[in-house]
Parts: sequence; structure tokens; C-alpha cells
Amino acid sequence: MPGDDYGVSQPRTKKLSGALFQMAKQGATNHPLLSSIVLARQINRVCGTAIGPWDVDDLPDVWLDAIGAMTGELDEIRSGLQRVKAAQDRWRAQHKVNP
Repeated sequence: MPGDDYGVSQPRTKKLSGALFQMAKQGATNHPLLSSIVLARQINRVCGTAIGPWDVDDLPDVWLDAIGAMTGELDEIRSGLQRVKAAQDRWRAQHKVNP
């Protein structure tokens, strides 16, 4: 069984439930199967492909790093830039400075 490689053969439901609870609470997991599923979803969203979670380990690390940057860091950068622009707009409005 494919899940046996990850040590989740018998008490799989309990382990997965605990890992899902951790994901829901913390937004992350260290469970290998769930991590692969999350990464496959990110790859498919960014690239428009159909990579299965069982294929993730076969992909080069450089591509996995780039996908991680596109899905996590890009959103953080955009959010930061929006906060900076909002602060600039507030300052300009208070000081009546035209851009």
C-alpha cells in the first residue's frame, strides 16, 4: 500500500486526523503525505498542470523552491506593497501632497 512507505498503515486515520487538526490550527503540517498534497496543489495552481502528490518527490528542488516562492512569498510581497501604498496615501492626504 502506498501509504505504508510513510509509516501510516494501521493507525492512519488517527494520524491523519491529528495532522489535519494541526493544519487547521497552525496553517501548516509536517505530515509527509499531507505536505505532498499541499505542494501538489500549489504546483497545479501556479503551473496549470496535473501533478499528483505521489510525483512531488520526483521534481527538482529548484522548481519546488520557485513554486514555493510564487505561492507564498509573492503574496507576502504584494501585501507589503499594498500596506506601504496605503500609508503613503494616508500621509499624502494629511499633508496635501500630490503624487
